[in-house]
Amino acid sequence: MENFSNLTKTEQITKSAKIIEEKLLQLLKDNNASSKFVEKQTKINANVDKFVSSLGNIDNVDDKTYLKYLLRFCALFKNAHLTLSYTKSISSEWNKYLSQRLICFNDKIYVCRNNKFFEVEKIGNLEVSKLIKMLSKYISFETKEWFNFCLNIRLNYSALPIILDIDFNKITLKNGEVLTCNLVDDFFDFDACFSPFKSKSEPYEFEILLSDILKIDYMACYEKNEGDFLKFVEKVKAKIEEENISTFILDIRGNTGGNSEIIWPLINLFEDKKMKGVTLVDNRVFSSGTFAAYYAKKVLGTPLIGQNLAQENIRFGQSSGTICLAENLLIRYTEKFFDFSDVFKESGAIKPDIEVPLYIEDLENKKDLTLEVAKEYLKSNFMKKTKQCNTK
Repeated sequence: MENFSNLTKTEQITKSAKIIEEKLLQLLKDNNASSKFVEKQTKINANVDKFVSSLGNIDNVDDKTYLKYLLRFCALFKNAHLTLSYTKSISSEWNKYLSQRLICFNDKIYVCRNNKFFEVEKIGNLEVSKLIKMLSKYISFETKEWFNFCLNIRLNYSALPIILDIDFNKITLKNGEVLTCNLVDDFFDFDACFSPFKSKSEPYEFEILLSDILKIDYMACYEKNEGDFLKFVEKVKAKIEEENISTFILDIRGNTGGNSEIIWPLINLFEDKKMKGVTLVDNRVFSSGTFAAYYAKKVLGTPLIGQNLAQENIRFGQSSGTICLAENLLIRYTEKFFDFSDVFKESGAIKPDIEVPLYIEDLENKKDLTLEVAKEYLKSNFMKKTKQCNTK
């Protein structure tokens, strides 16, 4: 960890830029990244330097303005794993949630009320399109998919709206209705709005569909206790052998990461049993979550069904580098570089093999079209064939 807490604000942001820029370029060189990625990072670094120079001396700015500068600084790197951790360094008023629950979906914002979605026209005096454009300057992301996901967190949590002076007290809907909004203490599980058809009680669960499809919900790459996932896989194995199951659905939608390697016992099990399956994905699959899609496709040949993933096929990862600016004010930056282009050929956000468009009406009606497409795919391609024995 680099400790810059004794430096002035001007020195902090200047030295942070130098360290991060050098480390990212070195990462690319150490991993023999192509010249286009080195050139891209060089241009990004130049834009960061230009921004830092434009600030001049910022030693006397207040903490709120400094946070705004730091958020913009981090966002300029266009690196989703390079973020500012600041929520514990601010007042309790900034650690609250908006009373009106906002859902960002396909470049629009909705208010969620009693599981119904109402499109927003303005927040304060800002039209939604202008608000989204402004927020894009202060959120760290690489793809449009991850940005849309991040909006759901940032807009419902009070800190960023306060830092950017967004008037969230008045929300105007497309139908003309005007809602009042204030700050509350209770957390809104916005993720449930995107997965009304999935349980979130455990990081991984399984069920049997259509008597011969094993559906694994792999919602997070972590273990509450060491060995938990291995125990889970043993239960899965017993069920496969008990029911003589030959097909699977690996549902990683909403998996934003953790430990990328804990999934291997499950991958090895499917390979050992010679099972056929698919992987369900969406724009919330991020960081280590993308490894699950990568390993499944590389080892098992499972096609991806759903929507674009949140990250690119060649990208930085793992926010393990840290710069301390003050107590509870940290810049976290990436110290890893990953290349998935041997499996995912197209550049940009990782794309599914079978794209299933998602509509706001599907969320309202709890209609899981992606799952239905996956079941039909398995039925058409594998389930007409004689089931193989899986009691090995």
